[in-house]
Amino acid sequence: MKLDFQVRYFLEHKALPQALWNNRAQLLLSLLRERQNAMLEFYGRAEEVNPEYQCPYTAEQFGVSLREYVSDEGSVLIVRVAMPEPEAPLLCHMVYICFAGNDCDDAYFTSELEQSGKHLLCAWSKEGVHMSFGEVPEDDFAKVVELFWEMKRDGRYAKYKRVHD
Repeated sequence: MKLDFQVRYFLEHKALPQALWNNRAQLLLSLLRERQNAMLEFYGRAEEVNPEYQCPYTAEQFGVSLREYVSDEGSVLIVRVAMPEPEAPLLCHMVYICFAGNDCDDAYFTSELEQSGKHLLCAWSKEGVHMSFGEVPEDDFAKVVELFWEMKRDGRYAKYKRVHD
């Protein structure tokens, strides 16, 4: 497997979710202050630990946008990170990091390229469970927040079948 693929997959599917659950305040501040450069910092760390790796991306290839949703159930800030165009299946077109107020009931969603060229909306749980919710709809923010509230209501991922780790 190509090193570029391995590093990117690790960052999108492991490092970012771990940063959310292990150091959410620092991740949020970094994304809000640094925007696209926050992602380059993750790739810079990958370069530090693996001298054979050279990040092929520039800050301009990333985008950060956010929306806050408030309901009777609480509030959630969704930070959507646009990633460089995925070069291979399983890599992400977008990641959605859901910061759920002070209750730390956060969530991590991905828009992953599949073999057919379509993008699937998926999520990773804190426990490392990967879930797939089908094709990403046009209004991706609305679908992510809908799934977030549903998962929170249902006891956080309890009703969702484990797809794969």
